[in-house]
Amino acid sequence: MVIYIEACESGSMFENILLNNINIYATTASNAEESSYACYFDEKRQTYLGDLYSVVWMEDSDVEKINQESLYQQYLIAKRKTNTSHVMQYGDLILGKTHNVSEFQSTENFQHNFIQNYDNNIFQYDVVPSESVLLSIIARRLANIEENSIDKENLERQLAQLIHERAIITNNMQKIASIAVSMNRGDYLETVIEKRLKLTEHDCYISVTQYIQEKCFDLQNEFVLNKLYIMVNLCEIGLDDLIINQAIDQIQMMNIDNNNNKFYFETKNYFIRFVPNEDNLDIINGDDKLNLIINPISRNIRHALEYCVNDLRHDRDKTIERLLNEKTANDILRSIAQLLLSNDDRVCGNSAYILGSAVELEAGLKQFLTVFSTDRTSNTVDIIRVLCHLLKHSDSECVLNAAGTLGTIVYCDVDDRARGYE
Repeated sequence: MVIYIEACESGSMFENILLNNINIYATTASNAEESSYACYFDEKRQTYLGDLYSVVWMEDSDVEKINQESLYQQYLIAKRKTNTSHVMQYGDLILGKTHNVSEFQSTENFQHNFIQNYDNNIFQYDVVPSESVLLSIIARRLANIEENSIDKENLERQLAQLIHERAIITNNMQKIASIAVSMNRGDYLETVIEKRLKLTEHDCYISVTQYIQEKCFDLQNEFVLNKLYIMVNLCEIGLDDLIINQAIDQIQMMNIDNNNNKFYFETKNYFIRFVPNEDNLDIINGDDKLNLIINPISRNIRHALEYCVNDLRHDRDKTIERLLNEKTANDILRSIAQLLLSNDDRVCGNSAYILGSAVELEAGLKQFLTVFSTDRTSNTVDIIRVLCHLLKHSDSECVLNAAGTLGTIVYCDVDDRARGYE
């Protein structure tokens, strides 16, 4: 078996783990302590199309006679051309030297490319650490966007929010370390924060990272992953996972106390997630016959709905006021209305709750009726029909929220508030 892994700290998957006598040969984009790098930024698609290590070995397979090239020879080429991280090899190194690439990559219908001496200098200028890809993409878009546009304002918000979230992650990880070592390892704080120790205490590490996922951060966030070496270090200096998890609890309680008077729309800036853009052009598809044909609802949209509901329960008036003050308030209301067509009960219920809360306020009702009575564009759902349809929904919360929204509309003054609905 041959394994190629493109990931930050990918060497940690095999270092001191993969045996050398079980016929497995592996190469990785980086060692156990460093990032891998994205490359090939595409101006048209506004994203990175590849990762340097993967691009190097795949392009090598394109230009070399892989039936004459050993795995080890390809590894050496990848190591030389990937100059942003340390390409590594693990496992059965004899297998790598005695078997050709063609034994593990198909050559069927292969048209050999005789381009020789290819180089990757062209995309060297585009390389960026994997944990900084999103930051780089937003910065590049900002550099090329029209001044004083709504899109520019939204991107500036996204960039500021991303930087703010990274500062929170770094600060909280360091606070966890500080509290944990203060109990009986005070002299180790600098080591824990600055060094990268080898992971051997796997049980401790698994316990701590699972607890962080539960209490603090989403481990799918690459910047969170980038800071988990601190948890490795805490385990490696001899701290028990119970002590580290107690430190995590303390940080969580401190954050709760600090956030009691804060809104998610201040810390998460989630309203912009509802604004259609290149990444989120079709939040949900549905026609005027209420056919529920949906795209998978993204994690960002789901989180935005949850944040908004929490803010509404904290202070409905301030949350709706903030929503209506957004320059893209109409687009936000349309997007949330489209989410009523979701076959996901949670998404549907939260969307109905947000719209119901909006129409309970006079300003919110006025904006709602303006959007859904005078603006009959192709991407605006028939809101009354959708709400009536939800009265038959299997989820009781969704039914209650839809009924409340309809009730507010029906019983408002016909001339001033219900124009367009008979």
